[in-house]
Amino acid sequence: MKFCCFNTLAIVPVLWSVLMFLGFVSGYIVAVTLGHLEPFVPYISDLGLNAPESYIFSAVCTLSAILGAITMYGEYKYFKLSNPNGKDLHNKIILGNGLLSCVGILIAGYFQEFEYEYVHLIGAVLAFGQANLYAICHCYYYYKLSLWKDNTRLFLFRVVLASSLTSIFLCLSLLFIGCKIYDHSCMLADWDFPFRQECATMEWLELIGICIFLLTLKKEMQQLGFRVPKSLKEDWIVKTEKCYDDVEAPEDPISG
Repeated sequence: MKFCCFNTLAIVPVLWSVLMFLGFVSGYIVAVTLGHLEPFVPYISDLGLNAPESYIFSAVCTLSAILGAITMYGEYKYFKLSNPNGKDLHNKIILGNGLLSCVGILIAGYFQEFEYEYVHLIGAVLAFGQANLYAICHCYYYYKLSLWKDNTRLFLFRVVLASSLTSIFLCLSLLFIGCKIYDHSCMLADWDFPFRQECATMEWLELIGICIFLLTLKKEMQQLGFRVPKSLKEDWIVKTEKCYDDVEAPEDPISG
């Protein structure tokens, strides 16, 4: 029997989620151990201030963006294969939000806060904001295509999680705006502004929530496989049952 593709792509969102969470936590442990940061509670971006944790921070951001783009495209293909005759606009909007979030991760990872404060802030807003928007649009489209009927509990969990993430992001944004209005810096310049720990805590909660949401994407991705096509016109990502349409048929026995 000849297999024509990897059986499932479910490992991609799992690897993305675990890598991003453990990578940032590892950078935090290194920074605190070396005395570069206070144990409670630094911004995630503070991990990019000093070596060696800054190398971990940049590497995690790079790998997260790559795995994120693969996951977002996989989800795009899942929706497209689930609704082959429908309009593709909503699906493309969801994909665009996801890819913008990956771009934001790269910007935040390579434009450090102490050198490029506003560029880094734009990257962080894209990374978190577009991820939240992706989660909301994903839930909406999942509901619109009636895919939620296959797993109602998972769908409701995603809706609650997406709503919670959006609420946290809005609170975080309001605190940042309030800091600017009252002439405080929410960045590195002022470690003693009133809401620093609250902002940092919400940032970590955002990260944990996004990682949990990514883990739930395993359900769709395990229904997809990566196939080596016979021609450029064929799809590289297909439903798993189509991964075996190139199985070699057994030869008929020759009767004597």
